[in-house]
Amino acid sequence: MHKYKRVCLICIITVSIAASLEANGVYNFRGSEKTLDSFIIDLGRDAEIQQDAVTAIKRTNVSDDKILLAWARLSLLLSRSGLLEDYTDHWLRTTDAVFSLVDLDKTSAGLLDALKSNNKGESGLALDSFILQLGDENPQVQQDAVTAIKEMNVSGDKLLLTWAKVMRLLGEGKIDTSWLHIEDAVFRLIDLNEALDGLLPLLKSDNKDESILARFVIKQVVHKLRNAEIKPLPDTAPLIAESLRDSDAEVRETASRLLGTIPSHAEVAVPVLINALNDENHGVRSATVYTLGDVAKAIPAVQLEIIEKLIEMLNTPNFEIAPRGRGVFSNFHVRVAGHLGSIGAAAVPLLLEAMNATDAGVRHHAAIALAEIGSEHDEATIPILIEALASPHRVTREFAVYRFVDLAKRQKLINQVLQALVRVLESTDDTVENRVARPTAVSALYRVITFSIVNVEKKLATPVVNLEKKLEIVEKLIATLNTPNFVIGNFGRGRHYPSMSDLSNFHVDVARRLRSIGAAAVPFLLEAMNATDASVRHHAAIALAWIDSEHGEATIPILDEALASPHLHTRLEAIFTLARLAERAPLVDEITPILVKVLETTHDTDVISHDMTFHDHIITTLKSPTTSVLLRSEHPYVQDRVLYTIAKIGASSYVKVDDAIPIIKELLSDEDESKRQLALQALIALDRTSADECIAALIEQ
Repeated sequence: MHKYKRVCLICIITVSIAASLEANGVYNFRGSEKTLDSFIIDLGRDAEIQQDAVTAIKRTNVSDDKILLAWARLSLLLSRSGLLEDYTDHWLRTTDAVFSLVDLDKTSAGLLDALKSNNKGESGLALDSFILQLGDENPQVQQDAVTAIKEMNVSGDKLLLTWAKVMRLLGEGKIDTSWLHIEDAVFRLIDLNEALDGLLPLLKSDNKDESILARFVIKQVVHKLRNAEIKPLPDTAPLIAESLRDSDAEVRETASRLLGTIPSHAEVAVPVLINALNDENHGVRSATVYTLGDVAKAIPAVQLEIIEKLIEMLNTPNFEIAPRGRGVFSNFHVRVAGHLGSIGAAAVPLLLEAMNATDAGVRHHAAIALAEIGSEHDEATIPILIEALASPHRVTREFAVYRFVDLAKRQKLINQVLQALVRVLESTDDTVENRVARPTAVSALYRVITFSIVNVEKKLATPVVNLEKKLEIVEKLIATLNTPNFVIGNFGRGRHYPSMSDLSNFHVDVARRLRSIGAAAVPFLLEAMNATDASVRHHAAIALAWIDSEHGEATIPILDEALASPHLHTRLEAIFTLARLAERAPLVDEITPILVKVLETTHDTDVISHDMTFHDHIITTLKSPTTSVLLRSEHPYVQDRVLYTIAKIGASSYVKVDDAIPIIKELLSDEDESKRQLALQALIALDRTSADECIAALIEQ
């Protein structure tokens, strides 16, 4: 269907192009209703049509430069219609054929004349064509294009914007490797100072297309400067620093990022960068921290001033840092701590002082920075990192975990780290701090005992924790299953993903870590399955069933028992675990009745996560054999529920239904009208029914 729509749209566009060009007196071939544009499109079709198009174009008196301009117009129209990306293969063949038809030496003169044309579109397309010639395999063609562009006296910013536009029109650089040659050649032709002077104001242009292209080009400049692909000029920094005073926040943020690419030249900009740390815009402040960290490393004379200011920023309000369209991955104070840590030993004295601050956030992030640097003061960071495990900021807690791994890698502190983390687990008072800190401590212990140091020369991986210590920690983790359980959620993500909050409880979290530890945990888990406390049994069985061992079958009765747990997510984890066991053919017959019982007897109205109920989650875990059995169930609700869930989430779900498709198709003829409708909806959602089957089923209804 989509392919048919594209072909129709392309035909419509082709006809409209032909009509508009014909109205303007542009080339119509004698004895044919086709225009030049039609023949150019034919160049991308099969071999016979392509050859006819080549013959037709050669018989005309159209000059080579006009052929190139006509091809460029078509590229522009296809791109603006949104079709070029889907039409890329066809247009690649068209492009190759066009350039094999023309004599590039002859086109240059005609294109230069077009540049002087009063027709703005024709003038712009001529520049586009010369930019394309920069990627030609023939060095002489490349040199002629360079000469032509220089003769145009086009400003650096205009040349970069035209290059960016051509990239976008022809598939955003996905055409071939010649784009890399074009990009390099374009950047060699510009004066970076002049180009940036023209580009920075365009970020706030009223012309949206212009501002988008300017952002793209500046991003490329940043990338090239960071990778030393282009050389920064000494007077670039003052020019960019001036933009830090601009009224537009996006211009200020971009200027800060640009300065970060030339830190050794940025001393003149340090005062204005320090002022930018207090900018009203979060993005500007975040970018400036990054830049000042690099400047401090590059210019020792300003290190102390920058370190003092960065530590001062730990005492300002924290905020989350999330790129557009992505989840939160950092917060401002963690960003500051990271750059203080990257500065190194020069920051240690002030960080030690900051670890005694009254404000908890200052202490936590100073310790995170200091532990990253590594010094004789590492041990002093442990109690403050423990304190940071209860931070209200999720990313702060995560970075505290990373620092514990760093400290453990320095073998002399391994015992102190493990003891401190175990003390957190053993503190069972029901406080907000403990409810936050204990799951984070579990995560830290898991990371520490599973982390290995890789010796590249010997190709060996050595665990930082020996087996004896590892087994001791496994025992401690299992012991926590005998302490109070509580919902842990995702602390801090709920605001961004409301349907994903509340995804776990503490004991489930421990069970997941135990199963990830693997075979070393098996003897302890087998023992724990006989514990008096039901929660210990349930979560030990959940962990054991996921470990690849011969004991999976023994967990089924306890997992069945766990389905009566008072904790919703324990019940859900038990379902996921049973579904995993059901992948093993011998266990399907034993597990399917348990799943049927749950569907028949449990309450199902509350949404748990992803806008899905408990039963929805059960069905998404099913594999083909189990799905088939449930669809044969004599209980009408079970059958309906499976069909309903498949129809609701369809191909986006993880439910495996290949073996069940014939059964669903049988249900298209069921006596129950609602069942027929559900079966049809399920097949449509899975994209497993033909148009004829749909029509027949609809007529039947």
